[in-house]
Amino acid sequence: MRHRLAKFLACLLLCLGEAATAHAATLGEAEAKAAFIYNFVQFTNWPAGLLSSATAINVCLRPDAAVGLALASLSGKQVHGVPLVVSALREEAVATCHVVFVEASDGAWMRKLAAMSPPLPLLTIADLPDPGAAAPMITLTLVGRKIAFDVDASQARRAGLTISSRVLQLARSVK
Repeated sequence: MRHRLAKFLACLLLCLGEAATAHAATLGEAEAKAAFIYNFVQFTNWPAGLLSSATAINVCLRPDAAVGLALASLSGKQVHGVPLVVSALREEAVATCHVVFVEASDGAWMRKLAAMSPPLPLLTIADLPDPGAAAPMITLTLVGRKIAFDVDASQARRAGLTISSRVLQLARSVK
């Protein structure tokens, strides 16, 4: 656990701190977002038993998402004892997802996910500049050349998810 926390903090410090500016040429925006998503998955707890019966943690996103290739490079890494798998986001299969990432160009997906009742135990992450009424649980924002994030912990709780207090402490804002 300490090793994972150290990796998470190092990644966030790299992405949020001054080092992010220095590494902008080697660590692109898509790779940085993929690292954030991977670490959010590590520090999120799903309802008891949900992951124990899963063969993988399924991260779903649109096939043309810029962060897709960077996330695909993380496919197969173990998280919560199961491999991470990156899949195409399809409306008919959204219940098979554990995480959904929505890019700014596809805000309609956030509205679809927000309209689901009851809410699925689905970690929603987006880089929407103005999510409005259909806000994700975690919003990534590019501030200058750094990535910041905001967390809606109450929305996560309604879906049965618990986001680690360590993540909440590093968030720009928490609802």
